[in-house]
Amino acid sequence: MLIKMKPSIIKLIIFDIDGTLVVAPDFYKKYSILIEKIISQKLKISLKKAKEVANYFRKKFGRGEMALKSSKIGKITGINFKGNIGTNSLYKGILNINPENYLKPDKKINLFLKNLYQQQKILIALTNAPIKQAYKIFKAKGINKNYFKEIVGWQERKNMPKNSLGFIYKRIIKKYKLKPEEILTVGDVYETDIKPAIKLGIKGVLITNKNYKTKIIKVTSVYEILHLM
Repeated sequence: MLIKMKPSIIKLIIFDIDGTLVVAPDFYKKYSILIEKIISQKLKISLKKAKEVANYFRKKFGRGEMALKSSKIGKITGINFKGNIGTNSLYKGILNINPENYLKPDKKINLFLKNLYQQQKILIALTNAPIKQAYKIFKAKGINKNYFKEIVGWQERKNMPKNSLGFIYKRIIKKYKLKPEEILTVGDVYETDIKPAIKLGIKGVLITNKNYKTKIIKVTSVYEILHLM
């Protein structure tokens, strides 16, 4: 059963890009394979073992790239490795994956965003990938970046945005002078996209086919949020 929200209440919507606005398993699988290759190279283990390591972090934290940032990677894998792997190779590697080779223009998503934009909703896009890659993805999908007030992404030599989502959400609340309940965030990973928002009182919508015990709004497609508002 869908829980409806009063349209006048929601003034700003934060969209996760990868897996939410843009659903492209074959394309994003390239990111996953890249992470596994980096783990394999840095820890000097097989790709099979590296995949197991990445899957452990995906299951526990919702994101395989957390394996590259963990200072306990040596202890977790039982390998004599101190410190963390680091994310420089991931940043550069992602930028070498060309979205135009995998993605096609999608009029439906553009019309969906245009609809919200014309309703005078403030739209913000969020990605844990390099912000340069976000612009490439939008271009490949035919998404008008001008619908977004902000596009928040990973900048070189800085932390990934989703490492400090609570801080980003607080910044958005302060910058746009809104109450948490006037903001909606939409994502496909509960731990990283939705949980930090709920803690601040921001409304969250999870894109999923799975059942969650927590009382959150769940939909199977980003387009369904139009029926919630």
